[in-house]
Amino acid sequence: MEGPEYNWQVYIGYTFVRFYELPKVTGFPHGLTFNSNGVNIEGVHYFRSLNWVALEGDALGTYGPFRGSKFALGGGGARVRWQAPHDLELWAHVTLDAAHILPQTSFGGQTSFAYQIGGGVDYFTRFHNIGARVETDLIGTHFFSTYQRSIQLSAGVVYRF
Repeated sequence: MEGPEYNWQVYIGYTFVRFYELPKVTGFPHGLTFNSNGVNIEGVHYFRSLNWVALEGDALGTYGPFRGSKFALGGGGARVRWQAPHDLELWAHVTLDAAHILPQTSFGGQTSFAYQIGGGVDYFTRFHNIGARVETDLIGTHFFSTYQRSIQLSAGVVYRF
């Protein structure tokens, strides 16, 4: 199908986050890392006049094995896309978010300003409004008086209308 026809997209998928605490926390001289798994949800609205630019809202929640660790992120930002041949849609986005982490530690607060920078590929089926998405992001946070740069990988189903 040539050209975008749909202005809205809703996505839900599995997400993997490799949380990486930069080496500055007392007791963890090489930094603290842990893997977590969870769910990623996104809603996107493309403008009619600029159908390659959109506003996006996102939320994710993950759980990890490190002392019952949990990580949540939510916010919004901007997205751009390119309608490629063969029902592919390539996109990139930047979001500003709020992040929350558990368990509480003596190293600092549980809430942080966050950002996501990344992109992905959507492949739409012959039904044109149901597709599969693969995406990757860099998540930046500031917990425990130091910075984190975490990798997020996600795959799931996108519905556009």
